[in-house]
Amino acid sequence: MSDKHLNLNINNFREEYSTILGKYFKDPQKQYLSKAAELGHRLVHAKVPLEDIAELHIQATEQLDEDQQSLTTIEASQRIFALLKEMMLAYGDVTREEIAKRRSMSEKLQQSEALLRGITSSAQDAILVIDDKDIITYWNDAAVQMFGYSAEEAVGKEAHPVIAPERYHEAHAAGFQQFQKTGDGPFIGKTYELSALHKDGHELPIELSLSNMRHDDTWHAIGIIRDISEKKQQLEELQQHRQHLEQLVEKRTEEVAEALHRAEAANHAKSAFLA
Repeated sequence: MSDKHLNLNINNFREEYSTILGKYFKDPQKQYLSKAAELGHRLVHAKVPLEDIAELHIQATEQLDEDQQSLTTIEASQRIFALLKEMMLAYGDVTREEIAKRRSMSEKLQQSEALLRGITSSAQDAILVIDDKDIITYWNDAAVQMFGYSAEEAVGKEAHPVIAPERYHEAHAAGFQQFQKTGDGPFIGKTYELSALHKDGHELPIELSLSNMRHDDTWHAIGIIRDISEKKQQLEELQQHRQHLEQLVEKRTEEVAEALHRAEAANHAKSAFLA
């Protein structure tokens, strides 16, 4: 809430409270106590700070006219305290409700975070989150196994100098500027095969999927990374096997062609001899 809007709210509440206080001083009926309680509820929902409510009460009391001030000190104090008590009890009731709601929401959030961490911790793929400064904020167990860095080593560091080979850095810097502004980029929402850098310096082939999320008014990236070393090795072995088969077929084709050629030559020689 802006300061201007907050001040406007306080002024409105001050006038209303002054009216309630003035009427209660003249005629201390329960209806004014109920109005004070209802005002207390609205003060909480308007997010008026407690110190401003205290100031509101003091100023309203100072505005009492001479007839109202003609009450004895005890009578005036009793009526002021009665109104203030109702308003603050209502304020406290709502505050306790808000605290209970926030506690419940906090517990549910903690449960959801625990569930999410349990899922990501048991995932076979590396999962990491980077913020709008390219800083790693989350690093799951699979990332530890894949890249060799513990979570303590990785979290808080720039992501790309840690896991991306240097040849990718320039392209990343250019694309990341766009991501910071719009949450979009050439890799967002797509899956690519790239090379990543292990802690010991060797490169490993990976499959990278990137998505974005908005948090605290900034863009964050979620990366899911799969080590495809085994897949690459299988493909390479398959390719080698295919090439071997092609060589065998080619060699066999040449042998058959040569045999046919020899058979044909023998037939020609035989025909010539018989003629």
